[in-house]
Amino acid sequence: MAPGLYDSITALCNEAGFVPRIEHEPNLMQTVLSLVASEAGAAIIPACVSNLRADGVKFLRMVPDRARVELIAAWSKGASSVVLRSFLDMLGEEAAVIREKAKSHLP
Repeated sequence: MAPGLYDSITALCNEAGFVPRIEHEPNLMQTVLSLVASEAGAAIIPACVSNLRADGVKFLRMVPDRARVELIAAWSKGASSVVLRSFLDMLGEEAAVIREKAKSHLP
């Protein structure tokens, strides 16, 4: 987990009156959901993960919703394709709109 995000989540937990005990930090979200489903604990995950199949897992939005993480684009070094170029062009063209939408979701 990114240091800034970790600090932000820990601060939110502290405000709620508890200190999280971190047992696992799996890289795959399906693994995280499997651990939660098997009652190995709870997890703080990106909202988009709630779209994955997860029998026996309940998703709740964090309140207050102040935890944020920067997003970046990544691709294979030296890769070149029309799809990649189109995607990167779209990101560049829409960057201002994306930033404004993100700001509108801040508390």
